[in-house]
Amino acid sequence: MKTLRQSNFELMRIVSMVFILVHHFICHGALTSENLMGGGNERAFILVDSFVIIGVNLFILLSGFFRIKLSFRSFFYLFFICFFYKVVHLCMDTFLLGISHPIYEWMMKPIFVVSHSGGWFVQVYFMLMFVSPMLNKALENMNQKEWILSLGLLSVIVFYLGWGLHRYNDGAGYTLLNFIFVYFLGATIKRFNLSSRVSAWSLVLLFLASSLITFTIHLVSKQVSLPVAAMAYNSPFVILSACAFFCLFSKLKMQSSVVNKVALSVLPVYLLTDGGNLSKLLYHWAVGVSADFSIGIALLIYLTAAVLLILVISMIDQTRLLGYKYLARLFPDYL
Repeated sequence: MKTLRQSNFELMRIVSMVFILVHHFICHGALTSENLMGGGNERAFILVDSFVIIGVNLFILLSGFFRIKLSFRSFFYLFFICFFYKVVHLCMDTFLLGISHPIYEWMMKPIFVVSHSGGWFVQVYFMLMFVSPMLNKALENMNQKEWILSLGLLSVIVFYLGWGLHRYNDGAGYTLLNFIFVYFLGATIKRFNLSSRVSAWSLVLLFLASSLITFTIHLVSKQVSLPVAAMAYNSPFVILSACAFFCLFSKLKMQSSVVNKVALSVLPVYLLTDGGNLSKLLYHWAVGVSADFSIGIALLIYLTAAVLLILVISMIDQTRLLGYKYLARLFPDYL
């Protein structure tokens, strides 16, 4: 019997994808516009980006909170999503955008999505999935003292050596090591029941304060050339913002079949809108929006577009879901 998904966390998946889309519209669209020229509009976009940059880390916190259960079924489910949308990308390029691909790309790209998914997130997530049995075993067998010590040592590696000094570690958090750390944090929130120990108001203040610190670091770094990236996924303040936001959502009590169904398609939203030629069109559109409208209207348009993209792609994704159900009926012992 399948476990009923908790809709508060499923809603957070959807909100996380909205954040990711808005972040992409801002960093790949609005902030590349020559019309901003470092003025007030640029600072306003950066301020909003400081709040929505947490989207990726929220997904990894969820994985750590619930733990990845690696099996052939879970691997194939993720592989099939990536395979399916790699074919969709090729079809869109060929039949809608008039971009041809040689036959070997049609054959190889869908098969090798583990290493050539088209986006960094999926490739690193596959790596996290592969090491999850070892991580879970370690988490299950550590006592409280070992847990806290391990978390502290990982913090030194990720924050000080990684984000701060860029020593033997990516300074922006696009790495397996950062995913392992955030996964560990998700498990920590669950083990120590942090959501119920901290009040909602404290979490709101923590989220606001850490996001504003991220914004401040970005402004200061442009003036004095700080060596750290304010919007890095391994920034302590970005991760702190994500943890506070995660704990806030974990306090919610809700159940919605609609939310649960839409949440099944958030990864396809990412796969269709980040990487490939469709994303180039979206980012070009985002530049035009920032040039043609005021900051408030542009952000409202970005938010509306993000929500519509999720709803439309979740409807299109029913084809993929039906295809997987058919395969599951053909191979019930494996899928």
